[in-house]
Amino acid sequence: MIPYKTTRGRQAMKRLRAYEGVPPKYQRMTKQIAPRALRAVALKPGRKYCKVGRLSHEVGWKYQNVTATLEAKRKVKAAVAYRNKKHIMKMKEEEKKHYAKKMEPYQRVIESYGFK
Repeated sequence: MIPYKTTRGRQAMKRLRAYEGVPPKYQRMTKQIAPRALRAVALKPGRKYCKVGRLSHEVGWKYQNVTATLEAKRKVKAAVAYRNKKHIMKMKEEEKKHYAKKMEPYQRVIESYGFK
């Protein structure tokens, strides 16, 4: 808990930032998982748990549906972007194979200088 009545606490509350979902600044970055924080690892079997969104909704938060629809749209866009990325990577691999024979003499010269 933050001691919001003290000067130090007020300054901390001014610095605090909270977001619904993923902030736009971090949407394009690769997501990382903290294995020790996973529910299956952190909780003993049979323990009860709750999600922050459901808990917030129960105490009066009105935007659970909005966040859910935005998250669904984000997942659709991410799936399309991933499919395009896979297609581009596949095309690049085919291109490498196609030009490998043409590049072979040049590659030998480069390797003779100690590069790979």
